[in-house]
Amino acid sequence: MDRDALPDDSLLIETARVVAPFSGGAWVAVVPAGGCQRCQSRQGCGAGLLSAWRRPAERRLAILADRPLRVGDSVRIGIDSKRVLNGALLVYGLPLCLSLVAGSVAEMAWPSYQGSVPMAFGAGLLAGFGVSHWLARRWAGLYRPRLMEILVSNDNNEIVDTRLTSIEGMSKGDTR
Repeated sequence: MDRDALPDDSLLIETARVVAPFSGGAWVAVVPAGGCQRCQSRQGCGAGLLSAWRRPAERRLAILADRPLRVGDSVRIGIDSKRVLNGALLVYGLPLCLSLVAGSVAEMAWPSYQGSVPMAFGAGLLAGFGVSHWLARRWAGLYRPRLMEILVSNDNNEIVDTRLTSIEGMSKGDTR
């Protein structure tokens, strides 16, 4: 795999529509695609078949905007792909690591007691989920998608122009 295939600051970008504006931002709705492009064209791995059985659920997200948004506006939102990876490690990796450490410590401390490892593993898992939840709430601004651009469409819902083309607020240190 070519390490230069993706830039270091690559973004995951999705189109959404505004469903409820509020002061300083808006709630937007995103309907996830059913698998990759190959799956959607029925030439892929089969994930598209699974998504064909059920309609993808609409996801609502709050985004911040320095410009007023109206209900029905189409917008592009983005998030740094490294933040998605870090978020996944926080939510899944931290509880798993704490549970493995707790189970290992219990095995070394009480080798003759058979119930110590499963109980310590469960306690470590619960503690990991608690710490993960606390950190995720504390760092929630890091994982919030940012407004990339506001799309202006014609009567046929074809995108004809954009009203915002900068990617302000996407810097690594921004925690709004």
